[in-house]
Amino acid sequence: MIKVSEARLSKLAARMIFTSSPDRERKMIERFLSKADVNAAGCHIWNAATDKDGYGWFNIPKTATQPARLRRAHRIAFTLFVGPIPDGYDVEHRCHTRHRTCDGTACPHRACVNPAHLEALTHYDNVLRGRSFSAREAQQTHCLRNHPLSGPGADVYTRPGRNTRQCRPCKLIARREYLARVASGEIRPWGKRGRPPGGHAELKALAEVFIPAQRVPSEQATFDFAPNAGGA
Repeated sequence: MIKVSEARLSKLAARMIFTSSPDRERKMIERFLSKADVNAAGCHIWNAATDKDGYGWFNIPKTATQPARLRRAHRIAFTLFVGPIPDGYDVEHRCHTRHRTCDGTACPHRACVNPAHLEALTHYDNVLRGRSFSAREAQQTHCLRNHPLSGPGADVYTRPGRNTRQCRPCKLIARREYLARVASGEIRPWGKRGRPPGGHAELKALAEVFIPAQRVPSEQATFDFAPNAGGA
């Protein structure tokens, strides 16, 4: 059970966030605090109902205008002891660690309702703090060839409307390797849907810059690969 001073309890009850009277609000807060225990790490671990994801749930009593409703316990704790949650925001547990046990439904910190361990932030920022593929990519500072992906020296391409990054130097290297394979006859410059990846103009321009004319097979003349000056 979490202990709160009498003065603070009265002050919280007077706000009447979830109920219509201070007495009902006080009883609800006391019932809420009785369902959590403090562990050695300072987390207030929820010891009542939890869902399959490990988050605690609490039943808010009905009022004259609203029926009884279930809400996640850590969001109630944030609303009671910190303040209102902005629309569309998540409540993140700052007590999460990088330990292998702190991941997925087995994470013990999901049941924490300590308001000092909670923070309201956008869903996008909340995802980036996790361990998903998107979070790992966002935390990556250099590409596989050690080119910077952020900072003043970064040369990154971002697709319009998508939160993805592509390293321009690596993309150019990949294009050079692709055109070299095309020029050697190893592959044909056709995509699965019958068109060159990146378009005819891009392939033509890159081929003229990076691929010697004598290496371009004659069969690719239909793809509009013009030979360089002095070529065969």
